[in-house]
Amino acid sequence: MAERSKALRSVSSEFYSSEDKREDWERIVGGTKAPNGSVPYQVSLRMWGVRHFCGASVVTPKVILTAAHCVEGMRPQFMRAVVGTNQLRAGGKSYSIRKIVSHEEYDGDVIVNDIAIVFTNKEIQFSETVDAVELNDEPVEAGEELLLTGWGTTSYPGRVPNDLMQLELKAVSYEDCKAAHESVNAVFETQICAISKEGEGACHVHSYMPWIEKTLLADDEEHLVFLNNKTRIRRTNRHRSLAYQRYNLL
Repeated sequence: MAERSKALRSVSSEFYSSEDKREDWERIVGGTKAPNGSVPYQVSLRMWGVRHFCGASVVTPKVILTAAHCVEGMRPQFMRAVVGTNQLRAGGKSYSIRKIVSHEEYDGDVIVNDIAIVFTNKEIQFSETVDAVELNDEPVEAGEELLLTGWGTTSYPGRVPNDLMQLELKAVSYEDCKAAHESVNAVFETQICAISKEGEGACHVHSYMPWIEKTLLADDEEHLVFLNNKTRIRRTNRHRSLAYQRYNLL
């Protein structure tokens, strides 16, 4: 899922804008280390290929899904996507970025439509440790198991871990989530709410299949050919991309 290192604050505004609003968004608290190779679709987005700032998911050999707030104000030529490793400081293969497309109705103030597609210049080479995630084209029901992964800080305040972290969550209904957050923040039907034990969680996900398909088709129909033709073993929702918007934790 999307996570940003607080070290990014030192990046010049020439490369990134409005960072202060996002500084506390991405944390994975109470998680455990993800086994090597267990999340083959996991991507580390990095400035200059070195400084990790957000997580993402491989969707096709040339398409990566992430959050719009991660790439707002970013320039593709300064970004790299690293795949095939659970460690930020070791392994993996780096790919340059050709184009970024964020949802046209993304609103960072209320955190809605927080989804973006990143296109790589070259095809990502799939292997035992690199593969595309299955896109979620079904509603996520209350009680379903979800898996959150990323390099978000493991405490608050805290530092970004070297190892990929994971956290088990359960989906909560829109109605229950909205009621629980009535006096806190707005909750939208396009968002997914999740619950975990007290002291565990992550801040700031959902399914935008129509928008994703439209965006991929506008770039190259071969992206959709891959999605439609690739035969994949059906997995539970916890192993499908929920498209990155926000978790509201109860």
